[in-house]
Amino acid sequence: MLNKYILVFILLYSSLYAKSSVWKVSKDSNHFYIAGTIHALSKADYDLPKEYEEAYNNSSVIVFEADTNKLSQESFSYLINTKTRYKKNDSLDNYLDNDTKEKLKKYLSAKDIIYKNIKNLKPGILSIYLTSLELKKLKLTALGVDAYYSLKAKEDNKKIKYLESIYKQLDFLSSMSKGYENEFVNYTLKDLENIKKQFFLMKKAWRVGDMVELKRISLDPWVKDFPLLYENLLIKRNKAWMKKILKMSKTKEIEFILFGALHLVGEEGILNKLKNKGFTLSQLK
Repeated sequence: MLNKYILVFILLYSSLYAKSSVWKVSKDSNHFYIAGTIHALSKADYDLPKEYEEAYNNSSVIVFEADTNKLSQESFSYLINTKTRYKKNDSLDNYLDNDTKEKLKKYLSAKDIIYKNIKNLKPGILSIYLTSLELKKLKLTALGVDAYYSLKAKEDNKKIKYLESIYKQLDFLSSMSKGYENEFVNYTLKDLENIKKQFFLMKKAWRVGDMVELKRISLDPWVKDFPLLYENLLIKRNKAWMKKILKMSKTKEIEFILFGALHLVGEEGILNKLKNKGFTLSQLK
């Protein structure tokens, strides 16, 4: 019985002092908030940690990666097809070796997906498509953090800004495997094997603001196995975003900046870059 009470106390104590993936960033007389997000969640993940609401309510400007709402507009359909698919008479057949192609076909066959129907998708987009199917099976179909606050900010008539254009984001996603298509497809297939366990661990670390664990689980394998992808999708974008974040930090407006949690961690992460610029970071809890 005593052990039971001790366990309850430990769990209660841990929840009282748990941190979050939200920071108050201060320098001189100005401050803003920054938060890591997960783009796919389940209904059980709501309500979000209270620190998100605290930062949202204390901010007048809400900042996202890009205006992904534009992707649903009919005027963007041609652009999306152009960016995400190979041109006529071009396909994955021209970029994948026989071994990689057979592994991909075997995976698709097990999922009742016909290779012919997806072979014109560029590897980066194919990876997103296959991952989304697996996330649906895990019932991760609720709004992600970004989408949730995007809708909320519009309902509340809050000012909205973006760190990059949707055109730039499409460019990153469509070209991120260029030159190493085989490696990327193989990495995607390997990643999909453990997606349930990996996503659970990543979400758990994100929810309590454990950046060390998040780096170990999600970033370190990426840096080791895919340094070029890490360079293009994270490092380059982080550098570009920092220029905009630094400009925002000098305004009297209080911003709440939200983007994928992996952009926060590591030597090249936004948190470390802000520290190096002399900002004081306070993790909300």
